[in-house]
Amino acid sequence: MIPMKIKIVTLGCPKNLVDSEYIQGMLKNYGVKIVNDSNLADMVIINTCGFIEPAKVESIEEIFKWLPWKNSNPNRKLIVTGCLTQRYKEEIKKEIPEIDLIWGNNNFTELIENLLKFNTNLYRIPKNNTFPRSITTPKSYAYLKIAEGCNNNCHYCSIPFIRGNYKSKPIEAILEEAEFIANSNYKELILIAQDLLNYGNDLPNKPDIFILLKELINLKKFHWIRLHYLYPSRLNKNLIDFIIEQPQIAKYLDIPFQHFNPYILKKMGRSPYIKRAINLIKYFKKALPSSGIRTSIIVGYPGEKREHFIELKKFLKELKFDYVGFFAFSPEEGTIAYNLKSRIKKRKSGEKI
Repeated sequence: MIPMKIKIVTLGCPKNLVDSEYIQGMLKNYGVKIVNDSNLADMVIINTCGFIEPAKVESIEEIFKWLPWKNSNPNRKLIVTGCLTQRYKEEIKKEIPEIDLIWGNNNFTELIENLLKFNTNLYRIPKNNTFPRSITTPKSYAYLKIAEGCNNNCHYCSIPFIRGNYKSKPIEAILEEAEFIANSNYKELILIAQDLLNYGNDLPNKPDIFILLKELINLKKFHWIRLHYLYPSRLNKNLIDFIIEQPQIAKYLDIPFQHFNPYILKKMGRSPYIKRAINLIKYFKKALPSSGIRTSIIVGYPGEKREHFIELKKFLKELKFDYVGFFAFSPEEGTIAYNLKSRIKKRKSGEKI
């Protein structure tokens, strides 16, 4: 029997990548062959991103790019899943009827069941009981998603509409997945969630990030464990000291400040009390001069004036981040900030900021 051949295209963040790895692993357990060459594929699955407007545009463009491929052969199937379709399923279904199946970003077991209907020759029961994930990153690192969604409700953010409220993965399930990753010879484990420091608040007995990290360290199977992302107002000295003292924890902080002016932070729906986090960064860098620190910044948020922007520049210069990601404000439907007006202006060629 000739196996079904599927190509998977992933857009967006590492959390989306992990979702694609689950889909790929589950398909492999049914005997599906994953291919890179679209000419060999019977089906293409596009895992979309819908976080901000540029991501939506990129996802729509990617879907249209595959329509000629699909229309060139009546047996080919085009599947679209992910964050964009989680939020705009009906609109996409109406505007792009060529898509054979539109799914969201959850219940992948049911998604696989629907995909299998396109090929009745596939076994209905997986061929083996291996962990349902096929990791696609280089052997140096792999991601482990410890939670879904977010409860912070920042005024500009669509994540709660797309991925729902914060939902922690039980420690037992995390440890099982970590064992699988380690046994697959990955040396660095990167923990990801929209807000790592909120981990466990929704679970029985409320295990926190410290308990989880100690359990992962006790496995003694990873050269490094890296943490993405640390919400500024939840950062504390105990965690920083823990990172400094534990050899297995990567000496790297990823803290999405988004801004440094209290007025703008309040307008963003974020805590304006970031002085402790700023001092902890300085403390961390003094203790480990060779460590790495990254942040992300939103510019042009409604209400931001020149003096706020100058203050932002001052803090960036003072804190000496190793990496900074800049994002222009994107008004997202359903968010509090959607109808607010931004003061973003295009710079003249050569103009300094």
